[in-house]
Formats: sequence, structure tokens, C-alpha cells
Amino acid sequence: MSLTRLRLMRQAWGEQEMQFADPYAKKVMQEKYGRLTFNSARNINTLNSTFGQELRSFEEMRFFNGVEHMYRVFSPCPNLTGTITIPESVKLVSVVCFFQTKLEGIEFLAQDFKWSVMCVRKNVNLKWIKMHSIEPPQKIDTNKTQFDFDSGNNTWKLYVPDGSVAKYKADFNFQNLGDRIRPMSEFK
Repeated sequence: MSLTRLRLMRQAWGEQEMQFADPYAKKVMQEKYGRLTFNSARNINTLNSTFGQELRSFEEMRFFNGVEHMYRVFSPCPNLTGTITIPESVKLVSVVCFFQTKLEGIEFLAQDFKWSVMCVRKNVNLKWIKMHSIEPPQKIDTNKTQFDFDSGNNTWKLYVPDGSVAKYKADFNFQNLGDRIRPMSEFK
């Protein structure tokens, strides 16, 4: 297959309209952004106060790989279940970005994102958070509130790159998690 043909196929795929598993997510995103294709989703750089109580899933978050800032995106979303993968492009996660959800897992792909106090708040079903960042992500705020403050339960595990476990355990913002900080290789 020629390189030109591959480029044309990729372009055609990018112009396909996004399909959302959750009808409420589709409604909200179309009201905010109109017809969304995979290409147009890549052009969105901020998600702000996006969803509310009716949201049940948002697996499509991984396609928004132009988003750099997330402000109160899933807040409150008491019916949101499953897992969410936050694209590598996200550099800032605000306060109560994941608030009152029933998510079981949140995965942050970025190497250098920053987070705000209580960005993950009151998530009673949370079992794990994965952070792919080799260095512990830094907090935007200057207070002494740690990452898991008011997270909703004290049993979830933080999975980090295998060589970074000691760094996270030594970092003030994560040290209180202690043995709940686990190497990524242990994730099942």
C-alpha cells in the first residue's frame, strides 16, 4: 500500500463522526462543540465544567488528545462508572475534576502534568490510579493538602513506573499513601 493511500485513509478516518457510548455524553458534547469528528476532537484544548449527574461513561476521553486543561470535567457525576484514560496532552487537572463518581480507575498518561488539591474527590468505588509520569506530578496549590485528601476511600492503589516508586513515596504530596504506591508491573 502506498504512503499516499495510507494518508488518505487516515484523513478519512479522522473525518468520521465520533460515536459516544453514553447518549448523555453525545448530547453534551454536540451542544458544546457541534458535530465532532476525531480530527475536531483533537483541536479542543480545554474541557471546562463539562458533565453532570446524568453521565454514565466517557470512554471516548482518550480521543481528545489535544486537551491540555481539565476544569471540573466530571463534577459531580455520581453515575459515572468504569475507567477513564486521560490523554498524554493533559498538562493541568483542576480541583474537583473527578468529583463524586463511581469510577474504578483513572489513568494519567502525561509525563509532566500538574494537579490541584482535591482533583480526585469523593470517589467511593475507586480501586486504582495509574500515573505514567516518571517524576511525581507537582501540585499547583501552595497548601499542604496531599493528593488523596478527601478522595472517598483509603484503599485505592497508585500505580507508577517501576523505577519511580521510591520517588513517589518520598514526595510530600504522595508519601502518605505509603505501601499503596505500587509499581506499574504489579497492575492486573
